[in-house]
Amino acid sequence: MVKSLRGRWLAWLAALLAAVLGGFGLALYAESRKARFDEVDAELLAAARVLEGSMRPFSGPASDRPLSPPPFKGKDKGKGPPPLPPQELDRERMIRGLGLPRAFRDRYPDIEVPPYFAVWNADGHRLKAMGDAPDERPEEPNIEDTYYHYHRPGRHEVVVLGPNRAIILVGRSVERELAQLHSLAWRITLTGLAIFGVGLLGGWWVAGRAIRPIAAMNETAAGITADNWSRRMEVAGAPTELAGLAGAVNTMLDRLEAGFVQQVRFTADASHELRTPLAVMMSHLELARTQPRSAEEYQQTLATCERAARRMKSLTDGLLTLARVDSGKLELAAESVDLHDVAEEAIALLTRLAEDHRVTVTLAGDAAPAQGDADRLTQVAVNLISNAIHYNRPGGTVTVTTGMADNSAVMTITDTGVGIAAESLPHVFERFFRADASRARDRGGNGLGLAISRGIVEAHGGNIEVRSTLGAGSTFTVSVPGARDGGPPNDES
Repeated sequence: MVKSLRGRWLAWLAALLAAVLGGFGLALYAESRKARFDEVDAELLAAARVLEGSMRPFSGPASDRPLSPPPFKGKDKGKGPPPLPPQELDRERMIRGLGLPRAFRDRYPDIEVPPYFAVWNADGHRLKAMGDAPDERPEEPNIEDTYYHYHRPGRHEVVVLGPNRAIILVGRSVERELAQLHSLAWRITLTGLAIFGVGLLGGWWVAGRAIRPIAAMNETAAGITADNWSRRMEVAGAPTELAGLAGAVNTMLDRLEAGFVQQVRFTADASHELRTPLAVMMSHLELARTQPRSAEEYQQTLATCERAARRMKSLTDGLLTLARVDSGKLELAAESVDLHDVAEEAIALLTRLAEDHRVTVTLAGDAAPAQGDADRLTQVAVNLISNAIHYNRPGGTVTVTTGMADNSAVMTITDTGVGIAAESLPHVFERFFRADASRARDRGGNGLGLAISRGIVEAHGGNIEVRSTLGAGSTFTVSVPGARDGGPPNDES
């Protein structure tokens, strides 16, 4: 089977050309053959009618014996036949002089092969024959048809019912016509082969031009490597059918490039986040092993190592959660939950943090019943409220509001903090992204909280959005389907 696109195109073109040219050639040959032999049959029928007309004046009552009586036998042998009656004598002369008149030859001057003919009476006796006429008497035509055509190899003949049921056969050789048709068949074949060859060459050229943009796209795709994502498919000069494909491929390449860059950054950030606590642990453990210390100093070293270990655990737990979100295997409990209660529990967990930063956290709004995982939704609330506290000013406020909107349970966290720059807003939910990296590291953040929150909310079939004004604060809005809409879309156990 041909796998090349050009090869398949040429195969289909060859089949189509062969079918069209073959059908046209056969139809042309058949029509030419029919027309030529129809002319021959018309000439023969005209000749037979001429003979029939010559015999019609002598079409009196049929005689009981042949027009040419057999010679006498016995005692009358050698005396010669008795004289014929006048009518029989005229009929005998007619038979002897029967032939195609000059008028027929003048009417058909192009007849190169003279026809032959033969006449039989009703008793089956051949009365007259000229040329290469057959000896056997043909079948008598029907009274209704009065004639029929008979074709033998290399010959065409017509049989006409003449006066007194005489049978007239006129025919001629058609070898010349067959030779002409044979020559015509060769001309048609050679012309068809020439057109077929020119068509295939043209198809090869057209196919080459048609797949040239595909070859260019293939070359462009082959030039894209992990170190070079800048190449894109040419859309402007591509045919209409390929322009859409080129645009779709370019869009896919943009996403792949963004994903690759994000993966590289993610790997680098994860390595950096893990390297820092590991370095702290190794340095303190090495000092504790090489230098004698007091019990209190050992306690401080262990505490430092514990904090570093907790930070690594937090990072690995966050990465594991994101991995489950990406694979669609994040386990969510299907239970009734109220976002108002979730927000209240999160605020209680963060009371000490708010007091340390001198930030006031308040809860407002109504009940917001939903169906989902209370622990995961509490994790989202803790992430958002803790961010609002950390990025707030001393004496600032954080307001958490819950309620229902369009059959969705909604929780809004608004702070009076430093806000987020406009250019950073599209990236706040990306992994390891920090709008203020220095402050985030001071508080031990790893840049995964918002990415995890978005993954949990979307796993519940909800949505999370952010609005912010630099220097005036930020507002995060979480909405999940209300309790009446059923459970989360990927409830798994």
